[in-house]
Amino acid sequence: MNEKQKGLHQTFLQAKTFTKKMLTLSAAETVGKNLKQGATVVLESTVYPGVTEEIVKHVLERESKMNCGIDFYIGYSPERINPGDETHALTKITKIVAGMNDDTTEVLAELYGLITNVYKAKEHGYDVIVVDNGSEDGALKRYIRK
Repeated sequence: MNEKQKGLHQTFLQAKTFTKKMLTLSAAETVGKNLKQGATVVLESTVYPGVTEEIVKHVLERESKMNCGIDFYIGYSPERINPGDETHALTKITKIVAGMNDDTTEVLAELYGLITNVYKAKEHGYDVIVVDNGSEDGALKRYIRK
């Protein structure tokens, strides 16, 4: 790849990242405006670590005028399916779930467990980062000790 192509590629990646951030923020605003007390909001997207607690949580609180952990709860389950890919359909993969606390993690594990296998990332005191590495199940799990 020549320097011009590298520059165009970098610009594309920056635009794609910006677009994903804006869509995530827009979705959080919409959810926040319609959030009901006692609800659990799950971010199911491929985002960098910390987005759920550092960004989405605050948008939800601002828009709903409620407090996370008291009035509603948050969790994260990385995007692991590719629409149209029958080999990696939702019922054939393991969903990784992490809630803001043990109770929320259990709720998410029970919900996703109705349709597929579940791995509770917070169960072991880890935050999870999922990196697509082209492996058979489509993701490599890396963990950061909390």
